[in-house]
Amino acid sequence: MIFRKIIRKELGQSASATFIALLTIVITVALIRSIGQAANGRIDNQSVVNFLLFSTISYVPVVMVLTVFLSVLMVVSRAFRESEMAAWWAAGLPLTAWVRPVLRFALPMTVVAGLFSVFLTPWARVQNMETMQRFQQRADISKVSAGQFRETSDGSRVYFIERESSDRRQVEQVFVLTEKAGKLTLVSSAGGVVRTEPNGERYLVLQEGTRYDLQRTRNDFDVMNFESYGIRLEPGFYLPPDPTLQGRDIRLLLADSSGGAKGELLWRLGLPLSAIVLGLLAIPLSFVNPRAGNSLNLFFALLIYFFYSNLLSIAQVWVSRDRAGFLVAFILPPLVGLLVFFWMMWRRNRVTYPSLFSRLKRAVTEKSGESA
Repeated sequence: MIFRKIIRKELGQSASATFIALLTIVITVALIRSIGQAANGRIDNQSVVNFLLFSTISYVPVVMVLTVFLSVLMVVSRAFRESEMAAWWAAGLPLTAWVRPVLRFALPMTVVAGLFSVFLTPWARVQNMETMQRFQQRADISKVSAGQFRETSDGSRVYFIERESSDRRQVEQVFVLTEKAGKLTLVSSAGGVVRTEPNGERYLVLQEGTRYDLQRTRNDFDVMNFESYGIRLEPGFYLPPDPTLQGRDIRLLLADSSGGAKGELLWRLGLPLSAIVLGLLAIPLSFVNPRAGNSLNLFFALLIYFFYSNLLSIAQVWVSRDRAGFLVAFILPPLVGLLVFFWMMWRRNRVTYPSLFSRLKRAVTEKSGESA
């Protein structure tokens, strides 16, 4: 049918442009966040790209849902604004004729969003957790990046290195401040090398430098010049992180009967399903009166999107706190959304097409006039 073919084409083009625009925004925000994590010393500079990739994957389900909602909203609004909808009505196609093409458009994207929400998003979150924890549990000197101050995990030592070699074994212009038992020790050196002893212990061996010792209870300090000075580096032991509920495997969530696990499962399944509900809601929300110009329906559409998203979050909290059953909380948001959809479609069709009562009343009036 020509109508469905045109609608599928327009929805596909609109979805491509919308998805690229939203994904660009997500990547930009994730990049800023990744750079901030690296600047704060929470991840390695070399892990910024991986952290960016995994952060982007975790937001794909939300991007897919927004793509469906905004695409339907823009396509149907354009049809109203350019009086194309009036032509379809004249051809005998009511507003409900858009439901089938919208469902065929939303279902594949819902499946893709579901795969990301259930499997890939938790995996990406675990990878980011491992990246951060692996870096935090590395040896102290391994965390240091050229031109940045780095503090050890216990806060007793601060490193600064101006330049380093590609293998991070040779360093230049080193600054080390250590505080222990009320004593401050400042060591500065023109360069050094990271050396591993046969027993596995690692040392930062500095050459041609100066050491300053300062007691907090005294006003003077001791100065010592050295040709070689070794600082023992604390080893880092990597332990795989215990994934939170957001990063837990779907099989573990299904086997867990706690409220938190059920709430996380509800969110993973409810988020992709919202693409279908919001896609249907976008049909009546797209109404634009071409004579009145732009309407406020876009503003109300955004309000309904935030309302539905918050309703899903509230349902998750209820399940997590055992205030509602899983099945009731899972059905409630889509049910509310579908009820609003049917009510709005009824109102739009009532305005566009006279109701049965109005047509009967008109027929009776005309009949009475003819009899008179």
